[in-house]
Amino acid sequence: MAFQPDQHELQQVIQLLQHAHSTDREVQRSVQVQLVQLNEHQQFCCYLVFILSEMKDQIDATSRSLAGLLLKNNIRAKWNKYPQDVKFFVRTTCLKSIGDQEPLIRATVGIIVTTIVMEENMCDWPDLLDTLATVLMQPDELMQEGALGALQKVFEDSADRYECEFLRPIMPKLLVFYEHHSAKMRALAMNSVNCILMVNNDPIDFAIDQFLTSLFARHNDNDEEVQKQLCRSLTLLLDTHMDKMMPHLPNVIEYIIKKTQDQNESIALEACEFWLSIAENNEICRTMVLPHLDKLIPVLLGSMRYSENDPALKANEEDSSVPDREEDIKPRFHKSRQHGLGSLVESDEEDEDDDDDDGGGDWNIRRCSAASLDESGILALGAIAEGCMDGVVPHLGELIPFLLQMMFDKKPLVRSITCWTLSRYSSHIVLDENFRQNFFKDVLANLLRCSLDGNKKVQEAACSAFATLEEEAGEQLIPFLGEILEQLVQAFQCYQAKNLLILYDAIGTLANSVGEALSHPHYVQMLMPPLMEKWERLSDEDKELFPLLECISAIVSAMGQSFIPYIQPVFTRCCSLIEKCVSQNQQHLMAPEQVEAPETDFIIVALDLLSGLAESLPEHMTPLVTNSKLIELMLFCSMDVTTDVRQSCFALLELAPHISRFIRPACYSLRNIKDNAEKESAFIGLCNMINMNPVGVLNDFIFWCDAIASWTTPTDSLRALFAGILQSFKLQVGDFNWNNFIQQLPPPLRERLAAFYQI
Repeated sequence: MAFQPDQHELQQVIQLLQHAHSTDREVQRSVQVQLVQLNEHQQFCCYLVFILSEMKDQIDATSRSLAGLLLKNNIRAKWNKYPQDVKFFVRTTCLKSIGDQEPLIRATVGIIVTTIVMEENMCDWPDLLDTLATVLMQPDELMQEGALGALQKVFEDSADRYECEFLRPIMPKLLVFYEHHSAKMRALAMNSVNCILMVNNDPIDFAIDQFLTSLFARHNDNDEEVQKQLCRSLTLLLDTHMDKMMPHLPNVIEYIIKKTQDQNESIALEACEFWLSIAENNEICRTMVLPHLDKLIPVLLGSMRYSENDPALKANEEDSSVPDREEDIKPRFHKSRQHGLGSLVESDEEDEDDDDDDGGGDWNIRRCSAASLDESGILALGAIAEGCMDGVVPHLGELIPFLLQMMFDKKPLVRSITCWTLSRYSSHIVLDENFRQNFFKDVLANLLRCSLDGNKKVQEAACSAFATLEEEAGEQLIPFLGEILEQLVQAFQCYQAKNLLILYDAIGTLANSVGEALSHPHYVQMLMPPLMEKWERLSDEDKELFPLLECISAIVSAMGQSFIPYIQPVFTRCCSLIEKCVSQNQQHLMAPEQVEAPETDFIIVALDLLSGLAESLPEHMTPLVTNSKLIELMLFCSMDVTTDVRQSCFALLELAPHISRFIRPACYSLRNIKDNAEKESAFIGLCNMINMNPVGVLNDFIFWCDAIASWTTPTDSLRALFAGILQSFKLQVGDFNWNNFIQQLPPPLRERLAAFYQI
C-alpha cells in the first residue's frame, strides 16, 4: 500500500494532537469528540503511524508519541476490521521508528508492536521475530535498544503463543547482549529470556550451557535491574533445569542469601521467590539448603521486621468507623456447593490463599520472606506451625499463654499477628485434652474480644482466626454458643464492608460446626434479625449479597424447621435474582456490545441457597415452587454456558425424593414451551428424577403423559427416554391397570402417545 496523506487532512490530525496537550476543558472535550469521529475511518490509523514514523523532523516527540498511543488504542478496537493493505502499512511503517533518537518514541513503537501481536494470529506477522533479530545485529545501538525493548514487550505479553521454532533462533542473539556494556541492554535481554522461560523452557534447551555461562557471568554486575533479572532467572531454572543447576546450587544459594538482604526491595523480593520455589522440592531443599540454614534463617527473620519508621508499625488508631475503600476489598468469588463425586475429593486449593488474609497491604519483602505473611517474631511462630509442629508442640504450654498476653498489646499490628498465629495451633488447642482444658476457653474468649477491636485489621485477623478455630472445635462450641452469638451480633454494628465478608463466613462456619444446636429459639432470635436486616438493605446488585447468601445457606441447614418464618422472603429473593440474571443474559446474547453479561455468581449462589431450602424444608417448598417461575427459570439455567451454573441447577433438580410435590406444575410449565434445547434439557432432568423415584409421579402420571405429548419432534435420545419410562410404568402397574389408565386419556393424547411410543 502506497499511502499518500492528504495534506489538509494531515494538518487536521496534527492540529488535533497539539490541542490534546491543552489544559482547557472545552478544548479537551472537542478533541475527544473529534477522536471518536476519526476512529471510525480506516485511514486514520495510517495518518497516525505516518506522523509517528515519517515526520520526526516536523513534529515534536510528545505529539508523535501521542499519535502512537492513539494508534495503539485504535488497533485494540479496530484491528480485525482493517483491510490487509492497511495492516501491512501500519506494521512496516511503525518499525521505521524502532531506532528513533527519542527513547519515548522507541518505547511507543514497542507498545504498538506488542499490541498488534496480541490482536492477531502469529501467522499474520510471521517475519516479526526475524526482523527484530536482524535489527539486533545492526551496529546502531539505538536500533538494538529499540528492538530489544519491542522483543521484551512481545514476549511479556505473548511468549506463550509462539512455537519453539520461532523462539529458538533468537535465543543466541539475546544471550549475546548479556555481555553488552549498556546495563539497560543487558537487563532488557535478560528480561526477554525470562519472559520466555516463564511459559516455555524448550527454546533454551539447546543453548542451556551457553545460557548458564552468560547468566553466572553477571553475578558481580552492579546494575540493580540486572541483579533482579538474574535472581528471577535462577528461580525459573529451578523449575525447568534443576539437573543443570544442581552442580551450581551451593554457590547460587550463597548468592541468593546475599540478595535477600539487598537494600533494593525489588531485588530482595526476587531473591525470596527463589526460596519459595526451592522449598517445593522437599528432597533437594533438605539436601542443598540444610547446610546453609544457619545463615538463611537469620536473614529471613531479619527481613520480616518492620523498620522503626514504618507507618504500619506506628499505626495505633481505632479506625473501625472509617468506611472501607472499594480497592481495599479483595475480589471474591462464590464457591459452588459440592455435589456428587466432587464432594468426596478433598482440595487444598482454597487453603492456598488463606494466609494472605492477614491484614497485609502491598506485597513486600516481609510478606514474601514469610511466605505471604506479615511481620516479626510472633508471625514467625505462626509461619513455622505447619512444617515444625513436632518441634513446637513441647513448648506450646509456654507459647499459648504468651500469645494470649500479646493479644492485649497496645499495637494493633501485634494484636492482629497474634490472632493469626494462635489460629495456626487451633487443632492442638482443640484436640489435645490438656490444652483444651487449660486454654480453649481463654483462646475463644480473647478471639471474640479481639473481633470487636477498634482497629479493622485486628477485627479481620480475630474473626478469621475464630473461623479457623470453629472448624477444628465443631460441636465443642455448643456450650459457648450464646456467648459467641452475642459477640458476633455486635460485630454487625461496627464492621465495615471488608470485615463483614469475613463475619458472614464465620457465622456460616459456626452453623456448619454446631448444626441443629443453632435451631434453639433463643439463638434464632439473636441471629436472624441482624441478618435479615442486612438481607433487606442490600440491593440485588450488591456483591455483599454473595457471602450473605452463602451464610444463610449454612444457617438453613443448621436451623431446619426454625427457619420456616424466613423461607418465603428468601425463596422470593433467590427467584428474583435468578430471573434478573437470566433476563440480562438473554439481552446480552442478543446485543453483547450494548448489554454486559450478568454476574453468574448471583445465579449460582441463589440456586445453591434454594437447594439448601429444598433439602431442609421440602414440605414448605411445594406452594412456593407452584406459585413461582422457578421451573421455567431452571430451563435456562440448565443450558447456561457456565459449568458452575449448570452444576448448581442440576443439584437443585436433585429433588427426586420430593418429585410428587412439583411434578404437576413442572408439567404445566413445560408443555407450553416450544421444542428447543432448553426444553430438552429440562425434560432430561425430569426423566432422571422419575427413574430415581417412579412412585413419586404415579398420582400425576397423566400430566406427565400430556407434557410428553407436547413434543413435536423429540430427539431420538429423548424419545428413547420417554419410551423407557412409559414401558416401565406399564410393567409396574400390569396390563389390566395400564389399559384402564390409557382408556381414561383424552383421545388425541392417547392417539399421539400410541403413534410416538407404541403403547
